[in-house]
Amino acid sequence: MDLSSFYNQFREETAENIRVLSSGLLAIEGQADDQTRRAEVDRIFRAVHTIKGGARMLGFEPVARLAHELESVLGELRQGRRAPDHDLAGRLLRGGDALLELSVAAVEDRSAAVDVDAVIALFAGAGPPAPAAESRSSGPPAPVAPAPVAPSAAPRASGSRTVRVRVDRLDRMLNLAGELMVGQQVLANHAEEFAALRLMARRHERAVQELEGELGRLRFSVGQRHALDQRLAAVQGITSQLQSIVQRQADHLDRHLGQSDLLVRDLEQEVMAARLIPIATIYAGLPRVVRDIAEGTGKSARIELRGETVELDRKVLELLQDPLLHLVRNAMDHGIETPAERAATDKPAAGSIVVSAAALGGEVRVTISDDGHGIDPARLRERAVHLGMLRAEEAARLSDPESLDLIFLPGFSTATMVTAISGRGVGMDVVRSNISELSGQVRVESQLGRGTEIVLTLPLTLVTTRVLLVRVGQTSFALPASGCQGTIWVQRSQLRSIEGQPTVALDGRDLVVRPMADLLGLATETPLGRSERAPAVLMGSPQRMLALLVDALLDEREAVVKPLGPILSGQRSYSGAIQLGDGSLVLLLNPLVILQDVGSARTSFVGPAPAPRRHPRLLVCDDSFTTRELIRSILQSAGYDVTAAVDGADALDKLRAQAYDLVVSDVEMPRVDGFQLTERIRSELAMPELPVILITSLASEDHRRRGLEAGAQAYIVKSQFDQGSLLEVIQQLLGPEP
Repeated sequence: MDLSSFYNQFREETAENIRVLSSGLLAIEGQADDQTRRAEVDRIFRAVHTIKGGARMLGFEPVARLAHELESVLGELRQGRRAPDHDLAGRLLRGGDALLELSVAAVEDRSAAVDVDAVIALFAGAGPPAPAAESRSSGPPAPVAPAPVAPSAAPRASGSRTVRVRVDRLDRMLNLAGELMVGQQVLANHAEEFAALRLMARRHERAVQELEGELGRLRFSVGQRHALDQRLAAVQGITSQLQSIVQRQADHLDRHLGQSDLLVRDLEQEVMAARLIPIATIYAGLPRVVRDIAEGTGKSARIELRGETVELDRKVLELLQDPLLHLVRNAMDHGIETPAERAATDKPAAGSIVVSAAALGGEVRVTISDDGHGIDPARLRERAVHLGMLRAEEAARLSDPESLDLIFLPGFSTATMVTAISGRGVGMDVVRSNISELSGQVRVESQLGRGTEIVLTLPLTLVTTRVLLVRVGQTSFALPASGCQGTIWVQRSQLRSIEGQPTVALDGRDLVVRPMADLLGLATETPLGRSERAPAVLMGSPQRMLALLVDALLDEREAVVKPLGPILSGQRSYSGAIQLGDGSLVLLLNPLVILQDVGSARTSFVGPAPAPRRHPRLLVCDDSFTTRELIRSILQSAGYDVTAAVDGADALDKLRAQAYDLVVSDVEMPRVDGFQLTERIRSELAMPELPVILITSLASEDHRRRGLEAGAQAYIVKSQFDQGSLLEVIQQLLGPEP
């Protein structure tokens, strides 16, 4: 019998049982309540016994042998022959680390960096700790998310029935639910068209009545009047029938749309609920982090975990895990003082760290707070100057709240020595980057001498998100609503220059103003170059906010976010795409990348409008709707005039009807493929100079040679493709940027 199909389940169950081991040991360490202690030891014993049984069934003998030794020690604890002191708890924790490493290595069919005999010797008090186990002393093993289960999985109600479901299957179900939501938007557009049609029918009826009145004032013969009355009666009858049909169908569509909307939303919520996992799954390793860092630094602290039952989407939880771990480590290393330092300030010897989670509508707020010495804004400014990140005069102008944002600069660190815990200048910038990738926000508050609080605001799920639709030039874009602090109107007369930066005053603060077109590289006149006022989106943190000018604010809505796929996976400017009710795709901008590009933008808002120029015309040919529309959006964002063709035959028709400056084509297409298209452009259409770029997944040298022999100027393999490479090739073939 092939047992490999059980390997992943064993790994996940082992990870869960190691969590039980770790949390149980930390709970009973120093616990005076004998009844609670016995209950925790029993729970730990069962967890290790389960690991041993599973390992023996699957033939993982090193795992089984080590689990047997741990089980023996735990048996002695149950019998009262050993005391659960701090030293023994530490050895058992390292044994659990080794068990997890052995289990993962066995499942992945690789050797583990664990000396089983050395780990076993720990429990007899002989020999040094195993190297692999010792290497984990500064932190727990990386938590492994549990296997996906039915919505009632955790916390489970007693007697509820559950079933394991593969994650990719849940992903597909959720994507299908998202597609239904797009379909709902299409139906909503149809309902709007029906409303417009109903209004037109009423106008038509009034026009007929007015026509009848006008004709009634004219003189006709008896025969003419009779014929005219018959015609008018027929028109009125048709008008009445038309209005009745439109009204009936509109009402029917409204009822169907309402019922369907409820069903789709219920379906989406149920499928999303199936992916929800309690945050307790990543809480489990945090007490171990605090314990290990306290041991290594001579500090003392306790951690309190609140809101363990708050649930998030599995993907959000996975991406939250590392930032949360880093923030707790930071609180211990940078925040909590030594017992002597705390005693000098009349604080309890043991510090306090609180991690809490709360659900607020469609968001979850995770707060990490400590009662340490807090963050000194003046020291942050001095450190930024010392590291060469700011000039002294720039640092002096920063307010204290603005100075707190310095901790998120890449490479910034207040540590004067690099240790295993901190000092490498990486961490907080990654925390903000990861949270921003989740369309979330990070807020820092600190009081010197009293402690620090960091608040992470995250969406419950990544599949749907609230977006703000804006128009920049002739192109529409979407922004995550969570990254927007609001919208304002900017008057040209309100602009003033501060240190060469155009700014506008808002609530007593001066906000830097930038046209979003400049940050996106769009060749379009700035909004304030055409009119006296323009809308702006406020982005950034409350401490450092920026006003981005757009041409129009279009809408705010809940949208289904689609991944960009492998072709565009290398770029960072866009987080995904959303499909509107009319079928068009809109790119979702990444606010973090936009804000990083602010420093390079320099704009004149009131100068003369640039002379009009013709943008190069590009033809994009691909039979995949998603790929075609996304590439078209990217090229339009770069300032090109782009037309799309559904395959090679369609492209040939468009080339016959209009002149283009360059063609970007897929290779594998129905009717006329990319190779044939290129050959026919050269021979049949007699366009030997027209640049052709082929983008394909066919990566062999033979295919590449065939593309070049057909007459293509560039052959880009999709696996090696990103937005920048395509734009660079186009610029090389066409000359300067548009």
